[in-house]
Amino acid sequence: MCERSSVGVTFRRCPHGGWAASDSRDRLVDARPLQVNCHDGARAIPIRDRCALWAVTAAMPDAGPVEADLRRLRVFLAVADTLHFGRAGERLRLAQPSISQQVARLERQLGLRLFVRTPRGVTLTVAGERLVQHVGPAVRALDQALETFAAAGGDQTLRVGALSSLASSLVPSAVPDVSTLASRVSINEGSLSQLLQRLLAGDLDVVFCYATADARVLDGGAVQRLDERPTQVAMPATDPLAGCDEIAWAEAAARPWVMPSASRHYYEDMLERFTRRGLEARVVAEATTLSGQLALVAAGIGWTFTSPWTPVPAGVQCGTLADGDRIELLAVTRTLGLGVHGRALIDAVAARAVAFGS
Repeated sequence: MCERSSVGVTFRRCPHGGWAASDSRDRLVDARPLQVNCHDGARAIPIRDRCALWAVTAAMPDAGPVEADLRRLRVFLAVADTLHFGRAGERLRLAQPSISQQVARLERQLGLRLFVRTPRGVTLTVAGERLVQHVGPAVRALDQALETFAAAGGDQTLRVGALSSLASSLVPSAVPDVSTLASRVSINEGSLSQLLQRLLAGDLDVVFCYATADARVLDGGAVQRLDERPTQVAMPATDPLAGCDEIAWAEAAARPWVMPSASRHYYEDMLERFTRRGLEARVVAEATTLSGQLALVAAGIGWTFTSPWTPVPAGVQCGTLADGDRIELLAVTRTLGLGVHGRALIDAVAARAVAFGS
């Protein structure tokens, strides 16, 4: 690794071609006057506020450009606008830990402190202020251009991702509400991880799914809550508890259970609901889709957690568990470029979800 030092500060060549600055304890350097000597006999560059390694890399021979992820820049700008990590998360529909992580990664990537965090709040450093001035207009102009382009694409296919339980009924029921806006709607089924990967890769426009205990799974997407219902279980219609208004968790734990095999996150969520109550679910079967799980329930194999927005087949009865556990229906999109078609579909799915069962 190539290194250059000056006044107790070391600039290390990063693998991607930029430079990162650290002090003798390998910490990011605080903003202070310093002199960077290029050691090539050519010149020394004063950096009063240590703003922007752009000045440093420009002076260092063969230094590549500093590259920053657009997503991180958008997060940075949201925090800069609000001077509050929580409010920035609300604006971008991202969890606050994700906001903090993205800012920290950008600071490490640039080798700069962009914010000062104190008990009184958050303020921009001089470097942060200059970064806002330099990249803010460019990023906002890019986002606006992409939004305008997406909104103008009236003949585009709206690419929708949905868990199988939502792709079987709820999402298709909302498609006629937007059929006059989009020439085609493509619904793609998959597991949560598969759908989110395709969304972030640009292969899908929106994903409909349920909330999961591991909020990090949704990092990088803009999350909108569409509806919320009590946790619901499906049981054979012949079960003695069928028809009960509310079912105790201990009684549910005494039954055999059918679990989803396609989504590790939801599988673990379901087991954890029992674990945190000091109970253990006895899993006797698995199925890749909710329809498969419900078929096993109808056959008398066991109980399963079901979607409050999905009809159940004959021979299956639904019940609500006690203690106030709830399930959330979500729409996840990229942070820009959704367009009027996608927004209309999200609104239509939300309306159908709220009205379901009423």
